[in-house]
Amino acid sequence: STLKQLIIFIMTGIKDRMLEFISYLGITQAKFEESTGMSNGYVNNLGESIRPSSLKKISATYPELNTNWLLTGVENMIIGDAPATDTTFNFEEINLIDTAEKYEMAMKIGLHLIPERNVFFKGGNEVLENDNIEYIERYWHIPGADDCTDIITMSGNSMSSVLPNGTKMALKPIGWDKNHPNEIPFGSIFAILVEDRVTGKYHGHVKYLRKHKDTELAKKYWIARSKDTENYDDFDIDITLVRGLWIVKEYMIKTLIR
Repeated sequence: STLKQLIIFIMTGIKDRMLEFISYLGITQAKFEESTGMSNGYVNNLGESIRPSSLKKISATYPELNTNWLLTGVENMIIGDAPATDTTFNFEEINLIDTAEKYEMAMKIGLHLIPERNVFFKGGNEVLENDNIEYIERYWHIPGADDCTDIITMSGNSMSSVLPNGTKMALKPIGWDKNHPNEIPFGSIFAILVEDRVTGKYHGHVKYLRKHKDTELAKKYWIARSKDTENYDDFDIDITLVRGLWIVKEYMIKTLIR
């Protein structure tokens, strides 16, 4: 599903489901509010969340209401009804958010979602179309990776066997000072976005970064090194042309794909 489709799907929220349940009961909104001890106009003022205390009151008055359905739209409205489809999820285990239902549920319970972008970073030189960098394919939830902002795919073999071709990588953004470029954690695996001085297009690299031993060169360039040093040579990266810098997390999302 596209992001636009996901947003359209999410427009059907808690208030709409509450109204659906009230219609099922065959009573008015005012009667529902009175029976649950809610204030007048409570239903009309519902947003995209509901207080636990209010949910407890509603559940106590109408125990047949499936509160998970009310909050997320997942499962059936009435407890005990046979499920039409298997749409229950355990978000302690789920990582891939590839449907509107999963996306909505993840947002309801406040999961940190990482967008997977339709960008392939090569273990070498990969020319990227600048207008495609923001295209989001789907989302992932990775426990313990709240500091990650993007997921990209490795293309090429220069970082094998650490990062084989096709590996999906969770990226943590790293800030750096162009006046003090040697304060980054050298030796880590980085994803680096570099602008071509001539064409203005971006090149995506996934490399180890190392510091030049020469003091003057170290002020201007980082050394990019592959894992496979027998088949891929080191090269310099002009620090003034770097447009994005991320550390690749230790774990690889490829192992989590179902």
